[in-house]
Amino acid sequence: AGGVAQISPELPTPEPTATPLPAVKLDFSVDRTTVQLGECVTLRWQVEAAKEVRLDGEAVAATGSRQICPREPSKTYRLTALSLAGETVDQSLVVTVPPTPPPPSELDIQFSADQTSISLGDCTTLRWDVKNAQEVRLGGDKVGASGTELVCPTEPANSYKLVIQPLEGASVE
Repeated sequence: AGGVAQISPELPTPEPTATPLPAVKLDFSVDRTTVQLGECVTLRWQVEAAKEVRLDGEAVAATGSRQICPREPSKTYRLTALSLAGETVDQSLVVTVPPTPPPPSELDIQFSADQTSISLGDCTTLRWDVKNAQEVRLGGDKVGASGTELVCPTEPANSYKLVIQPLEGASVE
């Protein structure tokens, strides 16, 4: 008796597909990137899908914050995450501290007359020396920061006014 043999093709067993590991997600921020010397700001971070997180080489939690008070003119902060697949992902922030301007120079004024009491028709010499000023005026006329002027009053009482515009602020008489 003849039988019919039925051959069915063998299907390959499907290989288990590897679920791709999630990519690292980094969120790294700072309040402001420019601060004055002595001011502080807060670094904030949130990292997802990482085995390890480091801030400037120091192990930190995946979510956190840190107050910083930079002293250098420019400081870079680096957040590094090691992904579940073993790859390194990083993000950097630069915080700048601009130079502190020097304090305003003090205005220094020397103003005198050789004689403060003279006879009508006589003359005397006014002398001045002004430091840290933008402009100096005597009797409305612009003069140098240092100088002398011979005056011969024609009135019984005369006043001579030196008006100084300092480097900063209001003028001084």
